[in-house]
Amino acid sequence: MRIVNLATAKARLSELIHHAENGEEILITRHGQPVVRLA
Repeated sequence: MRIVNLATAKARLSELIHHAENGEEILITRHGQPVVRLA
């Protein structure tokens, strides 16, 4: 599972979606707390 903060996710959203489409789970956090899981 890849864990990224919200600022990084905003900057690299297309890349993260591509990883999720290929089966990788992505956890997006805000202030250290999980808020979204892409799968």
